[in-house]
Amino acid sequence: MNALLGTLFLLGIIGTWYFVKKRPNKQYRNISLGIALVAAVLIWFVPSSYFYFVSDNNMTKQPVEKVIKNGLKNENLSQNFVGEN
Repeated sequence: MNALLGTLFLLGIIGTWYFVKKRPNKQYRNISLGIALVAAVLIWFVPSSYFYFVSDNNMTKQPVEKVIKNGLKNENLSQNFVGEN
């Protein structure tokens, strides 16, 4: 979502420049300026954590001492290599 808003912001800025310098059109200039401003306001006010799809509630939490003691290994993970069954 953040990438979409960033893309809309850039397209709005480019559109504003295009409709001011290359092909003057006040209506299209105002629309592209409005898109850039709305995208900028949404980027500014919407927290970036809102766009993450992974929730921390589903992850297991271990004390730091246990993680350091185990050498940063998680017993729930297993590695399968090519050729192993």
